Amino acid sequence: MRPDKMLLTVVSALALFAGAFLSYPVAAAEAGFHLAYFSESSFITLTDGQIGQFSVGFTNTGDQSWQKGVAGKALSLHTAAPLDNTTNDTAGWSSGWVSSSIYANQLSDLVAPGQVGFFVYNVKVPAGAAAGAKTFYGRPVIDGVGPLEDYGYYQIATVTSTLLTITGTTPATPSTTSNPTVAGSGAPASTTVSILDGSTVVGSGTSTITGTFSIALTNALGLGAHSLTATATGATASAVFTYTVLTASTGGSTTTTTSGTLTLSRPGTHSIIITASKALNTGPVTAAKYKWDSGAFPSTPTLQAGSLAVRLDFTSSTLPAAGTHTLDVYDQTFQDNTVFTPNPTSFTVVTTADSTAPSLSSATAVAANIVDLTFSEAMRTSTYFPITNAIDVTARYTLQNPDGSAATTTGTSGTGSAILATAATSGGTSSDAALYNETKARITFGANFSTTTVYTLVVANFADQAGNSVTTQSTTFQYTGTSILPTVSSVTATQLQFIVTYSKAMNHVAVANATATVCAGTGTQIDNKAKYTLQGTMGTALANAATTCFISSDERTVTFTFTPAVGIVQGSYTYSITGVSDNISTANLVSPDPTASTVTVANSAPKFATATFISANGFSVTFSEVMSTSATTDAGSATNPNNYSVNGGTGGTGTGAYGDLCVTGGTVSVSTSDSKTFTILCTSADGKWGTANTTLQVRRVIDSDSSLALDPNPSAGTF
Repeated sequence: MRPDKMLLTVVSALALFAGAFLSYPVAAAEAGFHLAYFSESSFITLTDGQIGQFSVGFTNTGDQSWQKGVAGKALSLHTAAPLDNTTNDTAGWSSGWVSSSIYANQLSDLVAPGQVGFFVYNVKVPAGAAAGAKTFYGRPVIDGVGPLEDYGYYQIATVTSTLLTITGTTPATPSTTSNPTVAGSGAPASTTVSILDGSTVVGSGTSTITGTFSIALTNALGLGAHSLTATATGATASAVFTYTVLTASTGGSTTTTTSGTLTLSRPGTHSIIITASKALNTGPVTAAKYKWDSGAFPSTPTLQAGSLAVRLDFTSSTLPAAGTHTLDVYDQTFQDNTVFTPNPTSFTVVTTADSTAPSLSSATAVAANIVDLTFSEAMRTSTYFPITNAIDVTARYTLQNPDGSAATTTGTSGTGSAILATAATSGGTSSDAALYNETKARITFGANFSTTTVYTLVVANFADQAGNSVTTQSTTFQYTGTSILPTVSSVTATQLQFIVTYSKAMNHVAVANATATVCAGTGTQIDNKAKYTLQGTMGTALANAATTCFISSDERTVTFTFTPAVGIVQGSYTYSITGVSDNISTANLVSPDPTASTVTVANSAPKFATATFISANGFSVTFSEVMSTSATTDAGSATNPNNYSVNGGTGGTGTGAYGDLCVTGGTVSVSTSDSKTFTILCTSADGKWGTANTTLQVRRVIDSDSSLALDPNPSAGTF
């Protein structure tokens, strides 16, 4: 039980009933059933629409066991104050409760005398809930018998004001587009969100049930930089997000000079993918920009969603012969109007002769009427080849009962029973992006499978992309009655990345095998940063911290990357992942939902992140993690002025030496409020630096927890 509550109860009782005997807690409902308070989880803080979890344990102090599911023996945690009230359920706070008045049943099947039984339940903040503390009272009850001792158990969820966040724009800034789509999170569910340019509303839309929004601006923005904010009733306005409109020809005065890069990947023998380090312009993606073996490429290139990749397809009549080929890319520009380097970029593509016949590797029932097939290699499809031996043709498949008769569930659904699914990396749209590289196909039948039948699936007249054909093959499968739900396979973290791998391909927005500069997922996409929490110095969500996200080519892994300035401090963190789904036509949410556990950030050397000009006598330096702030005379302390130099100093007493930062007569002070960002000030009027492009060097400093030295040491930068 809670000591503070117990003491308050006793003191109050003694004051009111001097000399009287206070029996606390109240007696159990029946002899043999008794309990004592053991422990509980911490109070939590939630925002609108978020789900949180509580747990509590009680020790069985009676002589009867608690038996889950057994009438008159099972212990449940009921709502209390008063007992079995339905007020919170009616108000929308329940999330997966046993009933409107019962939070949860005992976790263990059997809790013997002397053992501890635990209860776990979720609460969800209903839309429009007022900010402040919400208390949930509970009391254990032997169902069918009555309540046990009342220890005054309660837990509190503190509801905080919703903070809107603009997570990015499509296309990314800067851009020649004057009507971008603005994405964000943190809005109350199903609420009107307005986008303002300064004080002018330039677009509005409705948030999703999870509080995300994606709003195409209806008012065109003029050339130059614009200060965009998001507002909504019941939420705190977002911080300013700067979006810059460039001229189409020159990029205006804000054109950057940093060149981008291109990378080649080849998911199938019929297509080539070029991925870009930043968003590409639409107009220059033309056939003239791509040469195959010094001649014109045989098809028109296609810009992929997110403008981070280009797909080039071969038709069945132009498939490359076995050997070494050259692909040259010319003058492709990015949305900031820079050109990649080197220009042109040449890629070498090696193709090999194939004389091996393909085979059907497996068939798996992933849902009540859906089977996924896996082949041994990339197969022919009707998109690129004649339908006579393509695997995405309904007539290719027959379903049989164990005795060889035609199964009654055969039929078609939608556009056909056999649906090829290609990955986002090859540009296809599909019912499941997991079915990539033309090695897989999906068959949707018109009726559900029996869970007691072992079916035989016969595939006739199919061929690989080299033309090697197979007359017929078969395999068996059985539906277990349960859809294959995605699970979290692994979670790892470094000081600059949070990496989650799932058991199967997942729903996402970013182009697979390419880095997105804005993680703009909404809804159930795994690149929706609002779906992840990480308790610790990063706060309660990744949405305000991750700057890029990367989806692996098999669409199972998402990698969130942070700038060094907001890197994760070493240590152990609690994470939670909720509301993300796989990518089949009838999506399955991650199981369990939410998935929560801990992740450890391994020790790594601290990094110099940024340097910022403050004034003529001050600048600041930010590191990737919390640094040592021991005595200013300690060699490894980030507060030691002798660890900083400007304008190329490497030692001595002249201008540029470490510690010699101020003009004649000035002294240096180094201060910090968070041990990550340090302010260096001179007591004199100015320091030995200009207003821009000052060379800075930092040396020797170490982090606070593992005493690892700066990497590299020294580190250099400019401000």
